[in-house]
Amino acid sequence: MLWLDNNKKHKRRQLDADIYFKSLEKGQPLPADLFADQKNDNKFNKPLNAGIILISISIGITVFLWIFFKAISQKNPEAGNLSWFASAGLVPFMAGVASVIIHFIEKKKDGGEDAK
Repeated sequence: MLWLDNNKKHKRRQLDADIYFKSLEKGQPLPADLFADQKNDNKFNKPLNAGIILISISIGITVFLWIFFKAISQKNPEAGNLSWFASAGLVPFMAGVASVIIHFIEKKKDGGEDAK
């Protein structure tokens, strides 16, 4: 389903580009609303979406690293406890928390409307 949606957007953008170039070749003015409907649908454009994605990824990284280094520590006791390396997952976690905070600050600043 996602592929079909992206393919549809790609075809629409390609048609708009063709109209743009044909208009330029013929010297005709461009329609005013040619690119108006092409909003950027990138999920990372919205701070709340970016924050939730980063927090989710960081939880996965942290759990994976903790399990991985815990297993290494158990197989090789002289290496010591290496599970503290799992704290590397805190970097994207804090970036995600910051994005969520930014979302709510912008929402409050915009008067309670959804931050765009």
